[in-house]
Formats: sequence, structure tokens, C-alpha cells
Amino acid sequence: MKKGRTKMAEPWGEILYRAAATVAGLVALLALLNFIYNVSEGEPMIPVAALGLAAVIWPIGLCCRWIFDVP
Repeated sequence: MKKGRTKMAEPWGEILYRAAATVAGLVALLALLNFIYNVSEGEPMIPVAALGLAAVIWPIGLCCRWIFDVP
């Protein structure tokens, strides 16, 4: 890197979007693992609340990216 140049940081919107997408993905993964466990126990129950939570977290991250990514 040349002297006097600084590396640009990611905008806050992108950071918040990636964090929200990661959390939503982890919640969905845990819901899937819970579903697989319930099927193995003979009680096939879909964790609707966890999937709904993941479905709410992700658009919030999209909104944060849209709001905070002001050029």
C-alpha cells in the first residue's frame, strides 16, 4: 500500500445486512436441525416460530442496508 492511502471501510448498512443475514441463517439452520431431531423422535413438527423469526430478521437487514448505504 502506498503511503498516504487508507483502506475504505465497509458502509454500516452492509455490515448490518451481513450480520442480520448471518443471524437469520443460523436461526434457520437451528430450526432445520430441530426439525430433523423431531422427525427422528417420531414427532415431525415444523418450527414455525423460528422460521418466522428468521424471515423477519433478514428483511430488517435489507432495510438497514438500504437506509445506511448513503453514498
